[in-house]
Amino acid sequence: AQKRLESAYYKVIEEKNIANSHVIHNMKHYLQTINHLIGEGHVDMAEKTACELQNVLDENKGPEFCMDRILNALISEKINRANESGIKIETEIEPGLNLEFMNVLDIIAIFGNLIENAIEAADKCSKKKICIRIFENESGSHIVFTIINSFEEGTYISGNIYKTTKTEPKGHGIGIKNVEATLKKYNGLMKVTAEEGIFTVTGIIAV
Repeated sequence: AQKRLESAYYKVIEEKNIANSHVIHNMKHYLQTINHLIGEGHVDMAEKTACELQNVLDENKGPEFCMDRILNALISEKINRANESGIKIETEIEPGLNLEFMNVLDIIAIFGNLIENAIEAADKCSKKKICIRIFENESGSHIVFTIINSFEEGTYISGNIYKTTKTEPKGHGIGIKNVEATLKKYNGLMKVTAEEGIFTVTGIIAV
């Protein structure tokens, strides 16, 4: 399952790179056209073409949360999925964050599972909100992350496991144990709390 996730995220990156390569390939033609229009005195048309070029560049510029391509693709995919369900995701991610020391599958196992759990929980609430924070501590010795989401009453925490009192618990807390096991590979820790409709996962990863 994790290999399929990795493949999906690489596919997102590859599709974006292909789109960008097409834009770069056509850039020379755009600029030549703009210069020609200005030379012929058609300033208005040149400005219109320049605006069209800017729109194309904006459309193909993927979000850049940090230096790590896999984490960027993962979060982009999760945000798109959340948007489809009307869930608002706020992100506070350190731009210079670098996860090269981590195995790709481990990045997906940790953040993919936790964000997916947050989406599934928030989707069942009237207030559909998620906040993702990932940054290095001041000394640069640890990556610190916090994922906060709204959740419906009738859920509880048992040994760091997100559970539900509903008759159909399938899907709740999937992957939490895998996340904890993966964090241990990096001398990491995780704490889970839930109160007053707010579910919070806080963790650290040793660099």
